[in-house]
Amino acid sequence: MGRDLTFYPEKATKQDLKGYLEGLGFRKCKHLWDWPAGTLNYSWFDEENFNSIDGVSADVYPVSGEESQVTGNGWALHVRNLYSDSWHDVKKLNDVLRGARKLFGGTIKGDYGTNRYAPLWKMPTSDSKWIGSSLPSN
Repeated sequence: MGRDLTFYPEKATKQDLKGYLEGLGFRKCKHLWDWPAGTLNYSWFDEENFNSIDGVSADVYPVSGEESQVTGNGWALHVRNLYSDSWHDVKKLNDVLRGARKLFGGTIKGDYGTNRYAPLWKMPTSDSKWIGSSLPSN
């Protein structure tokens, strides 16, 4: 299970979204899901500071049906990470959405409602970067 959010840009092409993700350090990858033809699949993982547990998945895909009515744009950006991800992974997911919305205008839809980001919990005070640091505190 994971966090799934989709950004529907007002004004962005497939190339714009591709360049945006690659500028943030996302790398092209293959995906196990059956995405529509023309989809670009990306992943991000913090390999330098060891802050990631699973990272962030991002997919630029052509919209159709009801999705095409959200902003009228033919492309969308889907981002996802696992519920067991670290605080840093969730922050990156939110940063990707915030930055894209600022650059391209648009609407976010997902697990937390319309134009809502994934909630972040209070950062632990210890220097631990293990799984325990990614769990919300009570």
